[in-house]
Amino acid sequence: MRATGVFFAVFFSVLPVVASEPGQPLDCSDWVFQVPGFRCSVFLPPPQPEQTFQSAWWARGNNIAADNEGNLVIVQERSGGGSGAGFVDRIELVRLSRNGEEVIGFVESRGDNLWRDRIWPKDACDVSSSTCWGGGPRIEEGFTFDPVNGRLFLPLRSFCYGPNCPSTTYGGGWWVAVIEGFAPLLEIFQSYQPTSGALTFIAPRIPEGFPAADYFDTYYGDIATMGDWSQAQPLRCNYPATLPHAGDYLTASDTLPNPSAGQGYYYVTAATYQGQTRYGRKRQGAIMSGRDPSLLPACVQPEIN
Repeated sequence: MRATGVFFAVFFSVLPVVASEPGQPLDCSDWVFQVPGFRCSVFLPPPQPEQTFQSAWWARGNNIAADNEGNLVIVQERSGGGSGAGFVDRIELVRLSRNGEEVIGFVESRGDNLWRDRIWPKDACDVSSSTCWGGGPRIEEGFTFDPVNGRLFLPLRSFCYGPNCPSTTYGGGWWVAVIEGFAPLLEIFQSYQPTSGALTFIAPRIPEGFPAADYFDTYYGDIATMGDWSQAQPLRCNYPATLPHAGDYLTASDTLPNPSAGQGYYYVTAATYQGQTRYGRKRQGAIMSGRDPSLLPACVQPEIN
């Protein structure tokens, strides 16, 4: 029986979660993601000792990171610049690409000047300070990007601010959120920029987790059918002519098919080693498993030289 694995990113949606109630500490359920595929989970639950975030683990956090797709990522905090019910405190996860700036997700404080459920990233300045904001967003330090798994570790403090806070029952404190949804390293081992030239990639050291690969098969298909791998079309089969080695520069196709206006293509490459073929993973809930190799059509196309 063959197992499965993938070179290309596969995006999936996550069901919405119910936000926490007013008067309760803000948590992952209060994050609002504007880009599909992102979600928040808890890495270290509250309350964590404040000393943890003054230690070597977090003392020299970043205020900017590059993701695996070459975009820049920051965490910034905004203020409405006033007080009372209209006061807005907002943490934003922002990505800068060649297409411009976009807010991946955000979480906002709630309440009024008598009580407010608030959330701070590490090293956030005191909201009571008149010089804190300076009229614009403040870029925060103290987060760490994990390029291998495509996730961001963000230390946060959930607390209540104001004279009417339920100090005896409010169970906030320091905690660490994990923002997932960035492309992990494994999914960009084969990548390319769409051009009029060849579709190429560099053979990875551990193709789809195998110690080596005997050969590769590359397929393409209409992006509208991505996920139904039975509709994938062979593009190049059983290549290269000799056993590939890590670092080899391989050509999957000399000519790329041009999709019609309003359509797009995906490309997926399967690696075969000692009779086993892997061409990606799938997520069902929190469980990751290999894709069923029997769903991928046999690659019978002749090689394109």
